[in-house]
Amino acid sequence: MIAPMKKLTLIANAEYRDAVCNRLERLHCVQIEAADRNGFDAAEHERVTEELSRRVGELNSKITELEAAIRAQAVVFTKIVSKKKKIKTPEELAIVKKKGLFAVTPRIGYEELAAIQGEEFLLMEQASYLNRGFARAEAIAGEVQSLISQLSGYELYRNIGAKFSDFSETRSTILLLGTIPKSRAAAFLSLNDTVELAHFEVEDTGEKGRQVLPAVAVFHKNAEVAATKAVFETGFVKCHFTFDASASEKIEELRAEITESEQELYSINLAIAGADYVHRLKLLCDFYALEREKAKAKMNFAFTESTFVIEGYVPARKEKAVAAALNDGIEKGEFIADYSFRGPAETETPPTLLKNNKIVQPFEDIAIAYSVPNYRETDPSWSIAIFHIIFFGLIISDGGYGLLMLIGGLVIYRMMKPPKGQGLFILMIAFCGFGAVLWGALFGSWFGTNFGGLLEPIWGNPLDNPEMIMPFLGMSLGLGLVQILWGKLLMAANLIRTGRWRDAVMDVFTWFVLFFGLLLFAGSMLLQGETASLVSSIGLYVTITGVASLILTQGRSKKNIFSKLISGIGSLYSLVNYVTDILSYVRLFALSIVSCVLGFVMSLMASMTGTSFFGIIAGVLIFLVGHALSLAISLLGAYVHSMRLQYVEFFSKFYNGGGRLFAPLGDGSKFYYIEYDTAFISELKEATGTK
Repeated sequence: MIAPMKKLTLIANAEYRDAVCNRLERLHCVQIEAADRNGFDAAEHERVTEELSRRVGELNSKITELEAAIRAQAVVFTKIVSKKKKIKTPEELAIVKKKGLFAVTPRIGYEELAAIQGEEFLLMEQASYLNRGFARAEAIAGEVQSLISQLSGYELYRNIGAKFSDFSETRSTILLLGTIPKSRAAAFLSLNDTVELAHFEVEDTGEKGRQVLPAVAVFHKNAEVAATKAVFETGFVKCHFTFDASASEKIEELRAEITESEQELYSINLAIAGADYVHRLKLLCDFYALEREKAKAKMNFAFTESTFVIEGYVPARKEKAVAAALNDGIEKGEFIADYSFRGPAETETPPTLLKNNKIVQPFEDIAIAYSVPNYRETDPSWSIAIFHIIFFGLIISDGGYGLLMLIGGLVIYRMMKPPKGQGLFILMIAFCGFGAVLWGALFGSWFGTNFGGLLEPIWGNPLDNPEMIMPFLGMSLGLGLVQILWGKLLMAANLIRTGRWRDAVMDVFTWFVLFFGLLLFAGSMLLQGETASLVSSIGLYVTITGVASLILTQGRSKKNIFSKLISGIGSLYSLVNYVTDILSYVRLFALSIVSCVLGFVMSLMASMTGTSFFGIIAGVLIFLVGHALSLAISLLGAYVHSMRLQYVEFFSKFYNGGGRLFAPLGDGSKFYYIEYDTAFISELKEATGTK
């Protein structure tokens, strides 16, 4: 259901702004809205807003630095864990064991989070240290890559014993060192026969894959023009190194630099990855995030020089707790304030807070992913849950797979122990597994088999009973008709909730009359004798009534009678859309058959390996791998097509969306799940008798 909201209005003296805000934050159930500023001091509001904007800017800078430090450690840690070579050093092993590879959002109490402020200066210094270290590590990594690039250039000349500086002009000769394409080496050497007063050599070490070879040209200055032209025509590229050292000496020098740099880089990365205070940085980051959230919330207040006004929404069931907290603050002298609660006005759009049981809650995200439900419409979550379990389970259609999903999902969720509101996708898969168990029992499919008749189907297996195909197909279409009609009922409920009774009758129930007539008319074909004739006649008259009702009502918004009539007749075309929507549910039948066939084939292949020792081993491997693959394919198909039916066929019949999720003050943390249910709130609950 969508939780009813109350509008809170509070007025207090300006000096109590922080105290009131802190109280509301600890309650974690008040969403601050922009207060009505008519009649308030615009200049004072501008002054306070400017002050708060500076505060937000300062907090943004600190959060950015903290997040950079946290991200730096995560990046370095990932490098250590995922590097190709095995972790060898004790330091690396200790880091991996301490960090862990899997984690859920950790919990923390509000008081512990608030206490982190006392470590602010030290932690910001540590964040700066991590960022400087990471920047240095990145710079060293760049330098190492540059050195490696240089090294590859010298590698070409490593067998040339002379220094690079030796390749220069003398009084009468010119010495050139460079490279020549391997394919042109023969042409280069042939210059020895065609160019006078010159000598040419190519160093070919026979290394595979080398396409460029070092080459030397020596010629007399009298032959410079001819020799130079001939050399460069062969593709010769001159070496521009002029070091007073040989290539092998430069290679050794660069390798020493690379080793030294890599050792420094390793030490820095090890220090960053092993920083045991990063969790404190995350705490401080979340603390700053909440402070920023409060500063932004205060910008929504209305101000005078001496007072301020807060407006916000509170879940109706939390009204007593909020009142008790405010009264407690007033009695303790923390602030002086007056407040009131009222229901939302028709012109106001409160935020949406979904409150459902533990079975329906995992399916709320399906609606939210499409669009947040509007506060004034019916919560579709429980309808989504029912149909999703049915459709998802039908597409899987295997009790064995369903048990794996149900038991595996619940066990994983239990092991993770996620905070409230997290891990819901795992629960959704588990609950859909229950649907798969039911359909698997109906079809007698448990890992694609009934184990020699031990698990007989309740209804029958469509792979063994071809006569089931048409009833199974009809059932799939029937499920589609049920969901579409249910969507129309939800549309009527939304219209009635907003007082539009006439629209509910004319836009929804007229279609029900038409559908009922068509069903009676179609059903008469399954009957015989006078009963069939009677049902057919009733169906015909009801259908005519439905058609007439649609023609007379669907054009009611038009101005003249002709337009009303044309629009009414045109509305009958929607019947084609309903038919195509219902036909979309054939996918349930098709995908279910595919899933059954996949499971059957995997079990059949596993049973064909024989009873020898190696045959049994092969059979077990085929069974496990095959069914794992089959389950993965079935899960993907079930997820995609169940969602498609919900979004396209179901939601289009009633869902408006366009709402905004309830975001109470204190909901801005990123790294920790903050447990506000502390002794402070427990005392208030006990005093007020609220939950």
